[in-house]
Amino acid sequence: QKVAASYFEGVCVVTATPGSGKTRTLTYRVINLIKNHNIIPSSILCLTFTNKAAGEMRTRIAAMIGQQSEKIWISTFHALCVAILRKYGKDVNLSKEFSIYDESDQKELMTKIMRMHDYNGKDVYELCRLVNNFREDIEDFDQYCQSMSIADKEVIEEYLSLLDKWNAVDFSGILYKTWLLLSHKPQVSMDLHNRFRFILVDEMQDTNMIQYEIVKVITDPSTTKTGNLFVVGDPDQSIFAWRGARPSQARPRIRVVNQRRRWCP
Repeated sequence: QKVAASYFEGVCVVTATPGSGKTRTLTYRVINLIKNHNIIPSSILCLTFTNKAAGEMRTRIAAMIGQQSEKIWISTFHALCVAILRKYGKDVNLSKEFSIYDESDQKELMTKIMRMHDYNGKDVYELCRLVNNFREDIEDFDQYCQSMSIADKEVIEEYLSLLDKWNAVDFSGILYKTWLLLSHKPQVSMDLHNRFRFILVDEMQDTNMIQYEIVKVITDPSTTKTGNLFVVGDPDQSIFAWRGARPSQARPRIRVVNQRRRWCP
């Protein structure tokens, strides 16, 4: 844990067994950056998957450095992306006042569109899964639709068109619009890179393709394989493969090899 928490610059992946203190290690690295390397707290970005986990991380850090913790950006992926879109959304045709559709809203809108098209194919849950998957896997829509019926494609196209028309995004759209923005507006990526010098991600095994790409482009917008990205996780604990999580995206630099927590390169 000390080796990982003391790690300073560059890319580092830490994997460990359950209960071995991965989040604690990440937290202590934040403290180390501020106390021992004089890193400005506002230049640190910590990402995790739930509001509860983000709150717990914030509480741990605040207990050790006090008010300085308020300047660290600690949030979920979606919260970060919403903030990015509120500021830069005009570049992907979103105004600052865009609406966010939750899963219930998505299902309701999809159901209405299915009725409008007299659609009698897949159920609404399957169509919602399809429209989410192609965006979170960053697949080309036309290629993705080759395995669908014409009716499936028409319903999905109508759904996406209405979201754009009504200045709205669903949960997958939050990630997808952010990825589009960062991919097509290099200056935005560079602005975020310059603000967040150190990026830390907890539970990395649960990131899906688009979350991984968003982190990567902020860490290394100039694609020079530089940047300070520190992730912790355990591929064996991945529980979100059904929503596109890919633990194999990460390649470990530091690993806890057993329950006794011996470190090896």
